[in-house]
Amino acid sequence: MLASIFKFLKRPAAPTDWRERGNAALAAGDYEAAAACYLEGTQPEPGDPVAWLNLAFAQLELGRHDAARESLRRAEGLLPAGDASLPEVWFLQARERHEQRDWAAAAAAYRRVVDHVPAHAFAWRELGQATEMQGDLAGAEACYRKAVAAQPDLDVALRDRARVLLAMRRDADALAAIESLLRRNPAELATPANLPHASPRDPDVHLMHAEALLRLGRASDALAVCDRSLAAAPHVPTLNMRGVILRGLGRPEEALACHAQALEQDPTYASAWLDIARAQERLGRNEDALASVDSAVAAGCSRREAVLVRSGVLMAQLRCREAVELLERDLSAQERADPEVDFFVSFLYLLLGDYARGWPGYEARWQLTAFGVANRKPDFGAPEWRGEPLQGRTIVLYAEQGLGDSIQSLRFVRPVAERAGRVKLRIQRALVPVLGPLPENCELVAENSFPRVDFACPLMSLPVVLGTTIDTIPNEVPYLAAPPQLVEKWRAKLGERRGALRVGVAWSGNPMQANDHNRSMPLAALRDAARGDIEFVSLQKEVRASDEAVLREWPALRHFGAELESFGDTAAIASLVDVVISVDTSVAHLCGALGRPLSVVLTHCADWRWLLGRDDSPWYPTAKLYRQERRGDWSVPVARAMAELEARAALRSPASA
Repeated sequence: MLASIFKFLKRPAAPTDWRERGNAALAAGDYEAAAACYLEGTQPEPGDPVAWLNLAFAQLELGRHDAARESLRRAEGLLPAGDASLPEVWFLQARERHEQRDWAAAAAAYRRVVDHVPAHAFAWRELGQATEMQGDLAGAEACYRKAVAAQPDLDVALRDRARVLLAMRRDADALAAIESLLRRNPAELATPANLPHASPRDPDVHLMHAEALLRLGRASDALAVCDRSLAAAPHVPTLNMRGVILRGLGRPEEALACHAQALEQDPTYASAWLDIARAQERLGRNEDALASVDSAVAAGCSRREAVLVRSGVLMAQLRCREAVELLERDLSAQERADPEVDFFVSFLYLLLGDYARGWPGYEARWQLTAFGVANRKPDFGAPEWRGEPLQGRTIVLYAEQGLGDSIQSLRFVRPVAERAGRVKLRIQRALVPVLGPLPENCELVAENSFPRVDFACPLMSLPVVLGTTIDTIPNEVPYLAAPPQLVEKWRAKLGERRGALRVGVAWSGNPMQANDHNRSMPLAALRDAARGDIEFVSLQKEVRASDEAVLREWPALRHFGAELESFGDTAAIASLVDVVISVDTSVAHLCGALGRPLSVVLTHCADWRWLLGRDDSPWYPTAKLYRQERRGDWSVPVARAMAELEARAALRSPASA
């Protein structure tokens, strides 16, 4: 800060003894002596305006805010309009209000500075802080960005901008800012002593770097950043973040060790207790997890976070009613209105089958982010449909989530078409081959097109608009169809059945899906349970590296890989097998929508669409559900599904097949 101030303390003028002695004392850090010297320059009345300005600076350094405020008033009154030193007076006035936490007054004073000196980087940075403290993150980010534009080497402003971008969930932009900072300071983020306030310390910047990478789905890169940072210096938040990353990578035991080490180094680091609870829940140690939440509360963690983690542990125990009651009892109305909470509560209600309460909260998904990208509704220049009459009107129904979500909600296209003049259906290109005949007034449009319409509605919002309940789900199947030409192609390729029963299998989904670590299972779980006179056909296009060895060791599993060029190929094979065994992935939805016999193998606490405690599905009448009894243990549900297949195979001779 000193170098910044000196630029206006050394105002062009004839040197005076008080100024030289005051500046020398200031440079030596003797603010009392500096104040005494500058005070000389204020005599006789009215005094030199620069003396009042310099005196105010020394008084601020001494914490004498009332005196500094008066000195600045005197300096401002003595300087003529348009004087070059006026912005520096306003800057110190802003700083005085800043230090008193009067954020609105500080922001107004900083704004005067930048209005007169648009390239005043320090003022832009401090204005960003005052704006941020008033809760305006977007405004703060704009200020930090202008500070960096005015002075590209002002690393502290770039660091602040990255931090705010993370808070705004603009993770890709935050990552770009952090990596720009790191490129300038590859070894150590050393900040010149003349920069104001806290300088960007290396561990904190690397912690932000890891967080941005993790949010963007680059967990392995985030882990490497943490490891490099911890190798250079111990840092409790980074150690704890390392545990968070390990948990996300499916390594909860290692995560627990990291969180425990963080607490050993800093017993007051309460958030580590919550992360311990999350790791314990991942390991199925639910009672231990609840105890860890209690420890977090005792250590002073955020009540809101403790309630959310505790309710998550209850949900993992399938105690969803208790989780809802906890959230509604222990969170304020304002906290429950938070999109993250609202969406979680909706998930619980949907799991419980209480669709009347579940669907409205499910709309909060539009205010959440995934991998740093906020959900945004496409702008069709038309209002969102909320149930208004559609006679003679045109509505666009559009996909918004994964393939499985779209398949599940395509059943609602026909009921909407029965109400509307015309329907424009904007769906993922991958699903086009299996759509089959659409209603006469329904037209398929390109995936990224913006047709002119009267109303628009995302497919997954149709249940709330239509008031869908468990009893009114449109569940007539099939409502999708395999392309006939592909069915014939695969009939020839598969040839004669090689067992009494032909079974399609899909054991893993999209690894980028947030819950994939729970819903996908290793191929070995299927291979080890395979028995009897059964021919297995893979419906997986891609096989994970962790499953490649098992695939090689199971030659009886017919795998076509890249030959599955489209969902049409998958649908064709599904049409030619006797039954499909699948985890909760788009293949399960496809086979259910095709009306094929389907065995869905589910994790202990499955997605909301499979409800609780049921072995059937109101969404897919041909599906039978097999659930884990214990989290992470696929042996029981897979064995039960296989046992039923073996029983069916035993009833069929190769000749009759």
